[in-house]
Amino acid sequence: MRVLLIGHDPSDGRAVREALADGRDGSFIVECAPRLVDGLERLRENGIDAILLDLCLPDSRGIEAFEQVWRAAPHVPILVITSPDDEDAATQAVTRGAQDFLRRDRLDGYTLPRALKRIIERKAAEEALFFEQQRADVTLTSIGDAVLSTDLQSNVTYLNPVAERMTGWPRQEALGRPLAEVFQIIDATSRKPARNPIAQAMDLDKTVGLTPNCLLMEPAPTDEPAAVSKREVEKAVEVLTKELDPLAVSVKKAVRKAVTRAGEDVLHDKDVKDTMKKVVKKAVKEAVKEAVQDAQDVKEAKSPP
Repeated sequence: MRVLLIGHDPSDGRAVREALADGRDGSFIVECAPRLVDGLERLRENGIDAILLDLCLPDSRGIEAFEQVWRAAPHVPILVITSPDDEDAATQAVTRGAQDFLRRDRLDGYTLPRALKRIIERKAAEEALFFEQQRADVTLTSIGDAVLSTDLQSNVTYLNPVAERMTGWPRQEALGRPLAEVFQIIDATSRKPARNPIAQAMDLDKTVGLTPNCLLMEPAPTDEPAAVSKREVEKAVEVLTKELDPLAVSVKKAVRKAVTRAGEDVLHDKDVKDTMKKVVKKAVKEAVKEAVQDAQDVKEAKSPP
């Protein structure tokens, strides 16, 4: 395992090399970088399995030094070397991504090799878990079945896109809500709440079928305006612009045709210009009104009776 020591104190370098020379906890190769800039340059070449970082460097100090190293090599485990007077900064580094910190008086042949081995194994386990979660998320997103999961308190922790469409709940809005609120089913005949199969499966600890003759309820409408992202607004403007472009072209053609027939003097007539503006404004208003009505008709057609 190749270890990069970023620190300018020669005594730290000697202590680290002596502590890792035994090899009982694995074979270590130690490289030293006396300044932060030297360490960052070495990290660009890759091949480092762990980093020993001193937060008191000639060209950087404290949490800023850690953040630069972490940004340069986010997948390499970092063990911060600290003194009693800078443990606060080391603790802060751990909260921001460092695996652990170790005091200088513990850079011995027993503690240091085990600490390095532990953080390397922990980082590898974290990476494996992350990629496994990513793989599972891709799988659940791609399948055609609805998937909904909860915690032990029956609060929703996950919905895949099919479950979002089926329940009418976006994932971010459903997370943390009670299962009974997100997955509401009623009897199709009596319109009374039906036995929730998910709650029944959790109670019986076995697979159960969906309650016969039931309907899944959509979320209750809210009077509060829905949050719209900047990207959604930009997309709507883009679509509207494309729709209005043909109208603008038609208006230009009509104006050009009218000018050709009546002569250019018509453009200097205030009454004519005002009338043209009113006609265009009225046409746009009626087009928007029709578009809104069409959207409402489509929504009603998709809604269950």
